Amino acid sequence: VDVGEVDEVDVGGEVGGELVYINILLIVDRSGSMKSMNGGHIEATSAFIKKQQKNAKELGVRCEFTLCAFDDKVEMKNWTDILNCELVGGGVGGDGAGDGAGDGVLNDMLEPRGTTRLIDTVIEQIDQQKKEYAIWMNGRTQLEIDEGARGERVLAVITDGQDNMSLKSSRDMNIAIKNLRDDGVSCMFLAANQDAITQGAVFGFSAGASLN
Repeated sequence: VDVGEVDEVDVGGEVGGELVYINILLIVDRSGSMKSMNGGHIEATSAFIKKQQKNAKELGVRCEFTLCAFDDKVEMKNWTDILNCELVGGGVGGDGAGDGAGDGVLNDMLEPRGTTRLIDTVIEQIDQQKKEYAIWMNGRTQLEIDEGARGERVLAVITDGQDNMSLKSSRDMNIAIKNLRDDGVSCMFLAANQDAITQGAVFGFSAGASLN
């Protein structure tokens, strides 16, 4: 994964209505095959979080953030405000670098291990994000509704794509991702050790949102 390319990915569109909420779901492969990345997937995750912290500050919106690390098991952490995410150095806003306690937690969370349950994990996490977004939608005040307050969703996946544990198929994931895109969700595929555009298309991601 090219950390520089990840750093260029922004959220926040120009659709009508005031943007007041963003829900970001980042799913990161930590299976044994990711050892060949030599920590690159961890650097990419850190860069992604810092960038979205910067975006949230600049946009002045609340950004709910979920990090899902998976092999054949799933480990999740959720923050109702990404500015409170302590997993990257530099403190709130992610403007600095450093090796604070949060960096160690991130390293432990994403240390390669186990087998790869990619497809089932992504589909399950999509369903969970939909529930979180529905909670926000249902919790809007009448004033926010009247003023057209809106939210956005972002899904990003970092993986080498070599699934060897899922019960569902790549076609199932393709359908799930395309349904999200049709619903206006920004979906990004950040590929390690593979052709991002080719593999991303298999999983339902657009070529423009599939990065090597």
